[in-house]
Amino acid sequence: MPEVTNVANLNTSNLVGRQSWVLTALSKYTKYLVTVLCFTSKGDGPKSRPVAVQTLEDVPDRIESLTFGNKIDTRLELFWTPPRRPNGVITGYLVKCRELNQSTWLVEIELPPRSINFTLMGLVAHKSYYVDIAAKTRIGVGASYVIVIESGVAPEKPEAPHEVAVNQIEATSVELRVKLDSAQSPVTLVQWIVEGECQDLLSPDQWKQLSVNSSAADSLLTVLTVSGLHPDARYRFRVSAENSAGRGNTSVPTEWIRTDASVPSFPPERLVAHVLNATALSMIWMPLPQLHWNGRGRRYALRYWTCMGSNPDKQTLETDSGESVSIVVGDLEGWTSYCIQVAACNRLGCSEFGQQESARTMESVPSSGPTDVTAETINSTSIQVAWSSVPEIHQNGRILGYRVRYRSTLESSDAVLTVWGKLRTSAVLTDLQKFTWYQITVIAFTRIGDGAASFPVATTQTHEDVSGAPSGVYFPAANESAVRVSWLPPHQSNGIITGYRIEYRAKKPNSSHPELSTSDESLGRDRNDYAVTGLKANTFYTFAVSASTRRGWGEAAVLDVYTGESRRVPVRPGRPLIGPSQIGDRWLMMTLLLAEVNNHSPIRNFTIQVKANGGQFMTHEELLPLGVNEFNISGLTPGMKYRLRLAASNDVGMSEFSEESDEVQTRFALPDHPPSVPNLAQHSYNSVLVRWEEPNSDVAWNGDKSGYRVWYRQSNAYNEELNPTGGRNFYIDENLYQSVDIMYPTTSTLISGLVPKAVFEVRVALVNNVGHGPMSSPVDIMLKEGVPSVVPEGLTAVAFGSSSIHVTWKSLPETDEEFENCLGYKVFYWAVESNGSTTQVKCVSLSENQVLVNDLRMYTMYAFVVAVFGAGGNGQNSSTPVEARTEDGLPGPPEKLTVTVTSQTSINLTWEQPGEPNGLIEGYELTYFQEKLVDGESKSVRVTLSSEKTSYHARDLMLGANYTFRISAKTRLGLGSEASSSILVGSQIGTPGAPNQLECLESDEEVVVTWNTPNSGSSPITAYILEYRNKDADLDSAEWISVRKDPLDRSSLGSQTTIGSHQLVPGAKYEFRVFAVNSQGISLPSSTTEFIFRETITRPEPVSAPQFYQRWWFLLAVGFAGFVVVVAVVAAFCISGRKRAKIASKEKSWKKRNNGESKPLPPEVDDATGFATIERRHPQLWGNQKYPRATTLPLYTRAPPRPSPGSILYDTDVISQHEDSGNVSDKASQNGDSDCESEGNHLAAFLNQSSKRPQSLCGATAPDAPAYTISLNGGHSVMPKYHTMRPTKLSSFA
Repeated sequence: MPEVTNVANLNTSNLVGRQSWVLTALSKYTKYLVTVLCFTSKGDGPKSRPVAVQTLEDVPDRIESLTFGNKIDTRLELFWTPPRRPNGVITGYLVKCRELNQSTWLVEIELPPRSINFTLMGLVAHKSYYVDIAAKTRIGVGASYVIVIESGVAPEKPEAPHEVAVNQIEATSVELRVKLDSAQSPVTLVQWIVEGECQDLLSPDQWKQLSVNSSAADSLLTVLTVSGLHPDARYRFRVSAENSAGRGNTSVPTEWIRTDASVPSFPPERLVAHVLNATALSMIWMPLPQLHWNGRGRRYALRYWTCMGSNPDKQTLETDSGESVSIVVGDLEGWTSYCIQVAACNRLGCSEFGQQESARTMESVPSSGPTDVTAETINSTSIQVAWSSVPEIHQNGRILGYRVRYRSTLESSDAVLTVWGKLRTSAVLTDLQKFTWYQITVIAFTRIGDGAASFPVATTQTHEDVSGAPSGVYFPAANESAVRVSWLPPHQSNGIITGYRIEYRAKKPNSSHPELSTSDESLGRDRNDYAVTGLKANTFYTFAVSASTRRGWGEAAVLDVYTGESRRVPVRPGRPLIGPSQIGDRWLMMTLLLAEVNNHSPIRNFTIQVKANGGQFMTHEELLPLGVNEFNISGLTPGMKYRLRLAASNDVGMSEFSEESDEVQTRFALPDHPPSVPNLAQHSYNSVLVRWEEPNSDVAWNGDKSGYRVWYRQSNAYNEELNPTGGRNFYIDENLYQSVDIMYPTTSTLISGLVPKAVFEVRVALVNNVGHGPMSSPVDIMLKEGVPSVVPEGLTAVAFGSSSIHVTWKSLPETDEEFENCLGYKVFYWAVESNGSTTQVKCVSLSENQVLVNDLRMYTMYAFVVAVFGAGGNGQNSSTPVEARTEDGLPGPPEKLTVTVTSQTSINLTWEQPGEPNGLIEGYELTYFQEKLVDGESKSVRVTLSSEKTSYHARDLMLGANYTFRISAKTRLGLGSEASSSILVGSQIGTPGAPNQLECLESDEEVVVTWNTPNSGSSPITAYILEYRNKDADLDSAEWISVRKDPLDRSSLGSQTTIGSHQLVPGAKYEFRVFAVNSQGISLPSSTTEFIFRETITRPEPVSAPQFYQRWWFLLAVGFAGFVVVVAVVAAFCISGRKRAKIASKEKSWKKRNNGESKPLPPEVDDATGFATIERRHPQLWGNQKYPRATTLPLYTRAPPRPSPGSILYDTDVISQHEDSGNVSDKASQNGDSDCESEGNHLAAFLNQSSKRPQSLCGATAPDAPAYTISLNGGHSVMPKYHTMRPTKLSSFA
């Protein structure tokens, strides 16, 4: 028995106690091994030790089958098979028999448990008996197997039901009404068998037996209830009956029906939650099997809530469609556990929500500050601050401590006091300014960083104290008996200034601390100077100026002054000195050199100016105190070049600035700031891509830009104890991290070799030539499991109608090691013509290996690929896309149907091919008709057009009638949807007015028609149409003729046009009319005007365009070609004459060798022609026959292929006459310079001289002689006459 898994819901009210679960739908009296395991979102834990358990015994099922043995009139032998499910231990069989329609049992016997047969005895012939057989266990008697049989009659299989009707349709069941044949065998049926075929199962012609319950409506009608069907599925059914003789034939299948829709059968399985960050979770689940959606409007619903609390607020999100199997939930609280469930939904509702999963968001900064912040002043320099912890819902992580930020009203930046520990809720601020208001906030921080500040801001003021010394004290005027002292309020008043006090005394030489005498203690708080008189001349006096508050007199400012007239401005100080040991990264130590000291005018302070990187001098310190010869200048920038200068000030004024110091550069320092917070993205199952941004300011580097350092580690911040020691990053231990250095300017890196399904923390810092700066805030990432590497195989796609394609592939084996990491398949598909720009997807459960892709365009080629997907993403697509074309269907309507009035009785239609042709367009069918009856009739026209036609001109329409035009495209399946438009024939709303004042003017060659421009209507006039007709003809049959085929363009011709005189008949009377045209249509016609065309006009014949052979270029070409031919012929004649002279000379030499005898020359190969030359003595004598006279005619010919003699026509009479004639001059035949040779070849001369007609060798004939013309045809002499030849005598030419 295969292993079955049940998921038990966790009893949340007893998380650590004993759990229980009830297993149902088990087999009766069956042993089971039960194991239990605990699972989380990360996977299953180990199984418990198996426990054996057996279900209880029950009554048995019905016996499997019943057959008959020897059947005679008085005895019947029964054979049966035990029940398939005994549900216990069979203790026997109960066999009963009685006559039909009788209540008394004739036989009632219990047989042993091993019995499988029994013989009924003492039956009456041809009588019907009721037989009942049932198995029995210790629990009781099971279901009976009942038959009715007639003794002595062998049973027959039942006939097929001849009428099956679907009566009632529900979501999971239908009711079938089966009508029996009245001639059925009397043998009682054992059972009805109903088979169904589900079209949505995508397994054509696969009939499956269904569960059925029967009830008899009457003797011939049975009602069958078929259950266990799928909702919202297409079915058809067939029925057969079974009796003791066996199963009969099946009925004819019913029509296709669709069951009612219902909510989805069950929720999706294997919900996986993945943590994205501190505020978002990603959920993905296994798709619901296609057959269990049970209706339209498919989608998923996700429900989530915080796992804390007894009555949480549950939120629900829904996907857009059933193809979306993942969703991201945002705006969550950090470091919070969320419970998640998912359900499948359709338009009727949702299934139950599935197994609950939980996930905790990553750590973040607190989203709220501490509460109940109070500040209490302790004294003039201390404040105690207290607060309460951050509410738990807003902590978003583990609180590591608090930061107390405080700022006085006189300062622009905050001071920070860090308090470690979540439980510490108070701190004391010390070293504060006296009598000053402070604003105080408290911030909680986690490992990730600082959270939100507390609100409202706490404020308090330190206590009042005595003031500090007045500032800026000097003596602007002094003489031998008096001085004036001036001052500014103290920098640290430490309270409310109530007044000032002046004290002075002459300075004794031997006393460094002379006693002071008070001059005046009643100076008000608004005074800032005071004059002292009655002093001794040329004497040093010591003055002390102090301020008072409500707490008493404060610190005094003590200065010396000299009474006399010798005061002057200080001498220019010497050049400042800066040694190598006096240079830091952010400070410089300057040594002061004074060129001259004037005791009578003591220096009060120095002013220092700084110039950075060659810029302008800027004042850095104005009141440098006395008594120092070195001064530390701070607040400088590392790695910056500086120059310094200073000036001295006394009571008289300020000296000139000293010379600039040598240029010195501050030392490089560690970077001040980290780069931006890194952005992390998972690259693979064990690698992360890290990106960051360079700081906006170069000052942050504090040195050469070497690069970056990336720290990372598997995050265990949930358990580690952090050490609150160190510098700015005091809670970071670099030894806990791994690091990688990246060269500048690269701002990304790939970290690989990580542990899958773990959380990693990443930080980034700047690195310069000194070292690395502070780390950035940490960023966490949880690695998803790897994407499946398995690639689906065996992909096929077959059209399933005109809008569906059936896609199948090989299932992923459950034994595959990656099966557990897979959630399903994704089928990607797109129209091939779109090149993948509109890819769609179907999500399929892992338990399926096929899908029917619906709602496709008809007669369109689609491409399909399939990939396995898991929680980590999509795997690799199947290698090559598989293509399939949907079947064709009826086309859509033609597009852009435009109806335009072209005249008062015609309309032009244009259209484009349907946007959805849904097949090959074979043509169009156009129908148009009048919308209203005229005289009880309506004209309707139907036109069939070819597929290439996209326009039609409808003529002979009724002016002023409304016509409707309907056009539809046609494929092999028939006509598709119609596109229709209606229009009024004639003038439309917005068309121009009718032209008027039509006039005709006649000239010798044309008639000019003019008119006035009418009102243009709602749009400008674009054309005019001029028509005319012969009024002398029958007006009923005379047609209006358009002057031009196309309308006239108004922009070029204006309101007139011309008619050529050749278009009119002289003396005839004509009528003219004009229409105006704009974008809305054609106007009403103008009033007609009559015009009689005069006969006296002499009209030239129409001059047609000259033919090509009358063109000058053709004549020139022909002349040039003739000249070339003539030159070629003359050249051929000259060459031929020379050859004949050469041959004649050879003949003379030959005759001399043969003592004057006339012997034929041997054959000779002509160098020019390549053929042997022969000597012809007589047309009929080709051997060595000798003539009476030694007359020879050498003949040199080069015959064309085979039929060369056929190009010469011979007259047999001429040949016979030539046999008796021997008066041809030998001289004439051998004279190569004669004129006759220039006219033709020797054959032509020979034939001419052989005629009885008086003819010279030169070809001159007598006036009464018929002409025999000799011409050259392909280089051979031809006589183009009606002579015939004897081919038997010329066969040697072949």
